Amino acid sequence: MQNLAAGIALTPIALTFADIGAIDVTPSLIGAFAFLVLGGSILAYWLWFHLLKVCGATAASAYHFLMPPLGMLFAWIVLGEHIESRDLLGIIPVALGIYLVTRPAKVP
Repeated sequence: MQNLAAGIALTPIALTFADIGAIDVTPSLIGAFAFLVLGGSILAYWLWFHLLKVCGATAASAYHFLMPPLGMLFAWIVLGEHIESRDLLGIIPVALGIYLVTRPAKVP
C-alpha cells in the first residue's frame, strides 16, 4: 500500500516534468520493469515478511547488513569489478555482528 500510495502521489509530478513521448518501449524496457516489479519488489517483500515470521524482527533486521557484501559480490560477478583484500576484511565484522544477533540465546 505504501508503494502504491507513493506512486499515485508522484505520478502528477512525474507527468509534469517528464516527456512521455520520449519513452521508447522495447522488450528490454519491459524486461527491466518486469524484473524490478517481480524481483525487486514482490520477491523482496515476500522474503522480508517470511523472515519476520520465521526469525522475528530483530534477527530479520540484522540481515539488512548483508546488503553491502552482497552488493560487492554481485558487482564482482556481474560487472567484473576488482575486489581488494581490505574489502573482504570488511565482511568479517558484518558476519560476526549478524552471528551475534541471530545466535540462539543461552539458557542459564
